[in-house]
Amino acid sequence: RPALVSGTRTREAAAAAGLTEGDVEALRAGALVAFGCVGAASLELIGGAGGLLLACMAAGLGGAYADLWLRAVDRSRRDKIEREAPALLELVAAAVASGVLLEAALAGARRAVGGPLGAELDLSRASIELGHPRRAELLDLAQRTGSPSLAGLALEIGRAHV
Repeated sequence: RPALVSGTRTREAAAAAGLTEGDVEALRAGALVAFGCVGAASLELIGGAGGLLLACMAAGLGGAYADLWLRAVDRSRRDKIEREAPALLELVAAAVASGVLLEAALAGARRAVGGPLGAELDLSRASIELGHPRRAELLDLAQRTGSPSLAGLALEIGRAHV
């Protein structure tokens, strides 16, 4: 499978769509069967080289459909996180500037944002509470979400808080 839709990203995209890994495999198989049937029907109806070409194209699309759809779900999730990130950054910056500790500022900002960014922040906070270094966890957050804004936050916090 292409790196874009394998491993962690597949699980995240599937979870964003409300699917389990088993559901993803079933989607792949179902798409292959459905598009294969369309291809077989086109071969029967059109016949010849054109029908064979259309049948092969339909089968190929069926094999790739689930991964293309998961890629679109993943991109949508990442775009939504990136749109929500500036509000989070402003809230954290304002809280820290007024003297609030960074952990409290992040927790307060988390309550203000929802959706996929909020879920990712919950994962990061839980890891930090379990003893994972804050800087490393914020860098992991930026990598998981693919957000340049969150990567900047992680780098700035890393510089300011060793």
